[in-house]
Amino acid sequence: MKTMLTLSKCMKANAEHAGAAPLIDGNLDEDVWKKSEKNELKYLVKSNKPPVEKSFFSLGYDEKNLYLGAVLECKDISKLKATFKENGSKNLYQDDCFEFLINTNNDLNTYCHFIINSISTKTSFRKAHDKVKDALILDTQWQADWQGKSRLADNKWYIEMAIPLKELGLKNLDNSIVFFQAGRENQCVPEYSSFSPTSSFPSLQNFGYASFSKLKKADIRISAPELQKGEDGKFNMMIMAEDIKRNGGLNFDVELTNPEGVKSEKNRTVTATANEMLCISLPVDCKPESDGLYRLDIKVSGNESFFSDAYTFYNSLPVTVKYGDIILNPLPKEITWGEGNCVLNNDEKIYIEKNASERTEKTAQYLAGELHDLFGVKASILRSGDIAKQPGIKMHVTAKGEREGYSLSVEDNGIVLEGNDEAGLYYAVVSLMQLARGSMKITEKPEIRKVKIKDWPDLKYRFYTEATMWHSKTKDNPKDLEWYKLYVKRFVAGQKYNMLSFSADASFIFEKIPDLSNAKAYMSKKFQLELAALCKEHFIEYMPAIETGGHFNWVPKSKFPELFEEGFKRQSDPTKPEYYKFIFSAMNELIESTGAKYFNTCHDEWWSSPPADKTDVYKGMPRKEIFLNTILEQHKFLKSKNIKMMMFADMILKSHNGGYTSGPRKDLYTVIDKMPKDIIFINWSTAVDPSSNEYLHKHGFEVIVANNGFVPCPKDRDNLSGYGILGYGLGMLTSGVVNDKFLLQYGYAPMIRSADYAWNFKRDPGTSLKDFERERLPNIASMNAVKANPAVSAEVRPVSMENAVNSNMKNIIGVSIPELFAGQKEFGFIPMKIEPDTQNKDCKLISLTKQETVVDLKKPEKISALYFLHGVYMPDEKRKNFFMANAGYIFGIPVAEYSIEYMDGSREKTTARFGMNILDIIPTIARCRFMSDARYVWMGKTADGKEASLYLYEWINPHPEKEVKKIVLQSTGTDALPVVCAISARGVRKSN
Repeated sequence: MKTMLTLSKCMKANAEHAGAAPLIDGNLDEDVWKKSEKNELKYLVKSNKPPVEKSFFSLGYDEKNLYLGAVLECKDISKLKATFKENGSKNLYQDDCFEFLINTNNDLNTYCHFIINSISTKTSFRKAHDKVKDALILDTQWQADWQGKSRLADNKWYIEMAIPLKELGLKNLDNSIVFFQAGRENQCVPEYSSFSPTSSFPSLQNFGYASFSKLKKADIRISAPELQKGEDGKFNMMIMAEDIKRNGGLNFDVELTNPEGVKSEKNRTVTATANEMLCISLPVDCKPESDGLYRLDIKVSGNESFFSDAYTFYNSLPVTVKYGDIILNPLPKEITWGEGNCVLNNDEKIYIEKNASERTEKTAQYLAGELHDLFGVKASILRSGDIAKQPGIKMHVTAKGEREGYSLSVEDNGIVLEGNDEAGLYYAVVSLMQLARGSMKITEKPEIRKVKIKDWPDLKYRFYTEATMWHSKTKDNPKDLEWYKLYVKRFVAGQKYNMLSFSADASFIFEKIPDLSNAKAYMSKKFQLELAALCKEHFIEYMPAIETGGHFNWVPKSKFPELFEEGFKRQSDPTKPEYYKFIFSAMNELIESTGAKYFNTCHDEWWSSPPADKTDVYKGMPRKEIFLNTILEQHKFLKSKNIKMMMFADMILKSHNGGYTSGPRKDLYTVIDKMPKDIIFINWSTAVDPSSNEYLHKHGFEVIVANNGFVPCPKDRDNLSGYGILGYGLGMLTSGVVNDKFLLQYGYAPMIRSADYAWNFKRDPGTSLKDFERERLPNIASMNAVKANPAVSAEVRPVSMENAVNSNMKNIIGVSIPELFAGQKEFGFIPMKIEPDTQNKDCKLISLTKQETVVDLKKPEKISALYFLHGVYMPDEKRKNFFMANAGYIFGIPVAEYSIEYMDGSREKTTARFGMNILDIIPTIARCRFMSDARYVWMGKTADGKEASLYLYEWINPHPEKEVKKIVLQSTGTDALPVVCAISARGVRKSN
């Protein structure tokens, strides 16, 4: 079956050929500007709302240069920020400025970046492939030879630019298209606007394009093309040419670029007749086929005319893993599978050595609890002088081998868990429980697949940080706190992270500094104590974190104005006498609440967006000394409490935020040699400078890499002590924040992949995140979504919805899904009944509204769990507002409520939450399908060949002893329309 791919049209700007080269003086009075098309920066970055102050630009070109002219509205030109007066400053973007980025290779990977401010200060840099480092790098040393002039008049800012084609690696622009982005940093409002909608200016996948031609542009029109992909992975382009004005030959040129920048071009010349309609089919084979965003360029020339169009689309490769195959995460280093399963007894015995430590006994108790919660097994713990001779489950610590290593054996004669140390024994339990969940099948007698495992971590620190910003997310409190503790157990400890850095903000209740907490603060000292204790039980070092310098806006400025440096929005002032008293008091309260051995003082992004009058000297002291003294004082304070200090590395890297040649950040990187060597650096700069880890390591520091998302660093095998990820309170989500792509970097999948990478750092094969999502994540996500259900039974039966169905799939999404027209079938090993719509060869379903829809059970019965096969439909035009609704929710946007009513009239409620257990029936991005709380994802095709998905969510009944009478379904009234396609119920174990 062929797949119809959804094309998204790119923004287009037509460039005017300049008969005579314009004089670059900012006047914009030449013919090229009078004739050229005016383009507007219509979209605010991230929100896509219209900006307050409008900005327009035009493009021109000739045989030597690319030209740009711009007119920017300014309410008061006297307030334009122009701090930088020397060309070449990396920090120029902090001024009011205009930015022009051009992807001359049309490869989705590289660009040249040009910036100019209101006093004509210029800079340029580029993202390019470094042949020596064999990596894409941000080359800030590259300075192109180009012209730019700004002129201010009549509350307008005029800009004129000329960029030589040779600086761009181009020879001739005629009859071509080039991808670009234009943007304005308006510091006065402040607001940041762009030509093509985007979340950041350098986001290549959101670039628009410029069309260059001297030929007439209106003598032909191409209607929306169609792109199909066959089962062999090859693409076929259908182009419809209309409104042809002249007879003659037309050349069709189609170029396809895959996510890695590999391009494939196909040409075809046809003879056209005026007023004729042409349908052209062009096969385009772009190898290798990739998973991700493609770009499609169409150029039609000849007959004295030129037409161009460009589109992007997402291509998804098929999932390669078989559902039910057990995949552990992190992947063990040595694993040998046996034949068959080991059957557990309902009264299983767990043996530990006679002289086993208290910690070993706790780990055995943890295993007993896990087996009870998952299978209902009532295991007892026994001490023995010779556990090797005992049947059942045996646990002990060998005190040999790699740190935190373990071995695990599941055979007919029982289960043996050996830890090289206490942590290793705990990780053996984690792997055993992954084995227990991984098959996704519930049998009458509990079974675990036979296997032998030997495993250990490569890195000392597996680092997970929550920079939550939860002070604004208050709609689910205080439930969030209990959910988060469960999240730490299942996804932080459960993925073998061993450090959790939790950033304090205004959601924390500071008892000793009450003015620090806002009115909605809910993270109490009690919660911090409980979270720290939970981490300790699961071999996680709980690490408090406080922004002590550049991101000081977690402190309410209205209540503590004396702690801030004037002229900056979020910068603390360590020269003030009140500063250290405040900081040490806040730090001390967090230390007392948690018993921390590590403390993250952050220190990232000091003195950002400096006012024009700020220099590298403050109060007669070089700022680099102020920066260093702050670090030294905090280090002294923490060392006196026997606590290790950690901080981010960007400010002491010349290649990132510490290497400016002027302004407040001038030469901050030079303080590195005066810093204590027992500070641990958290380096989030590897994407900016791949050599930064080696630089820090050679200076004698321990280094932990933790980036915004999954960023591998295979060349640093000997430079790192740790690896992890910067989370923003989003690690449990797959979608529902900012836009459809945001959580591909910050969400669930990169969190899971980073855990595996940290554990297997020195042996990782280099699997990309996209390949990981296809090859392993579906089964890992399903395994992680299996919930504790001590009353579980192997018996599952569909719940009849025949009296409640009210719609069909075609009515909801506009097209049927023929594969669902099948009656009863299994979804993720769960038998379910799809109500068939025989007349339309479609499936019937329940479309939820704010009115209750009742599904009556034919007869009341006891159940241990319910399974909902569901999804949502949401029109594209409503997605932006829907995502904005997430601001108040940590654990996904509630889109539906499912209430279970018992015979005694009481109810229990569960919630379908977007990005956690429910997503789009027609995925906007196919990668966004596997969630932290979805037990199974069904993947199929619509009748017209589009990708389709449904999601299986499991709810555990807290009262399996009660008979259930009915299920009540209801929408929460968001822009997402929830539908339920089937429901099944799991019985209760007879012994319960």
